[in-house]
Amino acid sequence: MIWSRRHWLAGLAASCGLNLPRHGAGAAGSDLNPAPSPDVGVLPHWTVVRRPAEFELAAGARAFELVCRRGYSQVDLTVVIFDRRLATLQVIDAGAFNVRNAPDAAVVADAIAVVNGGYFDPQFEPVGLQMTNGHATGRWVGDSSLLGGAVAVRNGLPLLLWRAEVVEPESFGELLQAGPRLVHNGQPIDGFRNDQARPRTFVATDSGHAWAVGIARSSTLANLAELLATPDILPGVTVNRALNLDGGRSSTLWFTSNTGIRRHHPHAARVRNYLAVVPAVAE
Repeated sequence: MIWSRRHWLAGLAASCGLNLPRHGAGAAGSDLNPAPSPDVGVLPHWTVVRRPAEFELAAGARAFELVCRRGYSQVDLTVVIFDRRLATLQVIDAGAFNVRNAPDAAVVADAIAVVNGGYFDPQFEPVGLQMTNGHATGRWVGDSSLLGGAVAVRNGLPLLLWRAEVVEPESFGELLQAGPRLVHNGQPIDGFRNDQARPRTFVATDSGHAWAVGIARSSTLANLAELLATPDILPGVTVNRALNLDGGRSSTLWFTSNTGIRRHHPHAARVRNYLAVVPAVAE
């Protein structure tokens, strides 16, 4: 099968609900100066209307099931919150380890929680760069509005970086290029269509010690960006940055609690890589 990577990325961006990049600051594909979404005036803020369950996990992590609502819109979230001083992230290469699902990835990483990672092409190759234990697969993409950021690990600490901030991507032991960016400086990124509600997964941080990985059962990119940027939605995390991961049939989240309760929100497709939340290594 012969295909153009540029056309593939453009088609993937459109299918995700991302408009083609516009010129100037505020475009969804701009690197460091996004504008907040326009003031919609009549719409209320997103609020958490119900917490069906919460769980204590290893390394001080916690998992929450949340029902969020704004007007007639509702988004059901499951989110794992962790402190990067106690836990970190690891990229699991499903191709290298013959991993078929999130529970398999959890066994490989001895993980607290697992969420699906980035995009992959019809040949099951990563779209963008994937670094696992210092081994590079795929290649860094520097010109796509879809791949606007990366999750990386340096000296055991996870980092959520925007594309222009990554100078030497292969210098990280763990890195996963993904996108689009959802929240920057606590503000939702502008430029998403508010249609195509589907399962979505994400990674977010307060740009300090508090981190989150999560899954939305059905949401547009616009709603997810605005929801994550709303204060007091994610328990203990005032989101400063958030990055979208692969979604749709690829969306999955798995975790196990300290009391042995397991949750697995399965996907219908095998994915190329996973982000695993694992205990930090003591110095």
